[in-house]
Amino acid sequence: LSHLSFADDIVVFTDGTPASLQGTLGVFGKFAHMSGLQINVSKSTVFAAGREKQALEGEVAAAGLSVSALPIRYLGLPLTTKLMTRSDYEPLIVKIRDRFLCWTSKALSYAGRLQLIKSVIASITNFWCSAFCLPQSCIDEIESMCSAFLWSGSPNITSRAKIAWAEVCCPYEERGLGIRRVKEVSTVFVLKLIWRLFSQSSSLWAVWVKQNLLKHETFWDAKDTVIGSWAWRKLLRYRPLAKQFIRMNIHDGLDLRFWTDLWHPRGWLIDIVGELGTQKLGIRRDAKICEVFLDGDWRFRRCRDQRIQNLILDILAFPVSLVENVRDGVQWRNGEDTYGERFVSKATWDLTRCRKENVVWSKLVWFPQGVPRFTFITCLAIRNRLSTGHRTSQWGHPQGCLFCGEPDETRDHLFFACPYTFTLWIKVVGNLFGQEPDPDWDTTMAHLLTGSFDRLTFILLRLVLQVTIYYIWRERNDRKHNNSARPVNHVSKLIDKTVRNRITSTGYALKPRLQGLMRRWFEAHIL
Repeated sequence: LSHLSFADDIVVFTDGTPASLQGTLGVFGKFAHMSGLQINVSKSTVFAAGREKQALEGEVAAAGLSVSALPIRYLGLPLTTKLMTRSDYEPLIVKIRDRFLCWTSKALSYAGRLQLIKSVIASITNFWCSAFCLPQSCIDEIESMCSAFLWSGSPNITSRAKIAWAEVCCPYEERGLGIRRVKEVSTVFVLKLIWRLFSQSSSLWAVWVKQNLLKHETFWDAKDTVIGSWAWRKLLRYRPLAKQFIRMNIHDGLDLRFWTDLWHPRGWLIDIVGELGTQKLGIRRDAKICEVFLDGDWRFRRCRDQRIQNLILDILAFPVSLVENVRDGVQWRNGEDTYGERFVSKATWDLTRCRKENVVWSKLVWFPQGVPRFTFITCLAIRNRLSTGHRTSQWGHPQGCLFCGEPDETRDHLFFACPYTFTLWIKVVGNLFGQEPDPDWDTTMAHLLTGSFDRLTFILLRLVLQVTIYYIWRERNDRKHNNSARPVNHVSKLIDKTVRNRITSTGYALKPRLQGLMRRWFEAHIL
């Protein structure tokens, strides 16, 4: 009897025989007598399988229970013993699509959509990934909807992407937008299950797996047969990756295997010397450390093989001392050369994901004082992914500069080679730049990246750059779509007000590292 017996829905397993079912119902009867809580026969269902299915179904009918078959949904997830099919993961696809369609009618910015994907959609997919290894077809459909929603506002319009999804799903410093790919998240959850198998000896699932699937074998030696479910076979396929993360600590030596557990810095000993090494050293393949290390000495057979002799020297050089009544420990790699007693999902993801080259301009885009909607547009501008006239001309829609009439509206012209935008940039940047601003985009970026600025000045420079880019792009679109134009002074005042509002919202007066931020802004604009 446990707290689970008071849950609204619980799953009880039997061995599939009529006698086992009668025993289970007897336990429920005793529980009802003690607690006054009886099972609701009309809401209870039995799922039967195996050779005694017909006999069990007869006993079920006599008890007044209904019989059903898998798969079913339990706690929002499908219960199935087979590889997931389209019908199994369809509820996940429908749920995500419905969320997107609910948000389609709202006027969301790129940054708003990005935040919804990283929070709401990620939490839904994480819940499923924690229970299943999602098929690649399911992952592809989810990511296709996410990409479509990010760039178009609808999960059904897939033709407006400005950046490839593989590049979007990278950390900020690697040109990405901080989204994690579903496949990479799924890998982390699989590795976490493997970690539980080694670290949580009291886990019911771990005990059951060791008794019924592993039996007398280790996880590393278990054969990929049809005995386990498809999920178990999927787990076995991740063993080469899991080997790179698990390390064992010797204490009493009762659980650690000499050949097939990672306890020595050189790696798995069975991989170093091969299967013949067990014969040459006279140590069984399944021997435990405590059987080989006796009375403070290693018990090895004499061997002339030079490779075996080198291994023996390495083992003798590794300090080992057995501690009674202290179970052998397991550690998980949480860094390049660091191990810990806990499984850290973020660190594991960072070690297993596909890495890309860092970009120097990321520090101009992503910083704590930035505003998401300004940051996003700045990121697109730096990557030259804004739909300027030069880019739309490639699709048959040429557009000249709406500020000065320049026939070719490029990114570099818009920021800040155009007389209108350069005048605006000079007015709002003040003396923060430390020198006369240059209308050339590359020169401006190079000075921002290599210039020697104090902390407050660098914060303000990045902030005013992003706000200026945002409002220039907004003014450009207003002139194109709404036929409205504002003079430089009007836009500069709007930028100044926006920057001051953002400075105020940071609570700079209470933060030592930001004190003087507003004063520095005012000083930069003293005539």
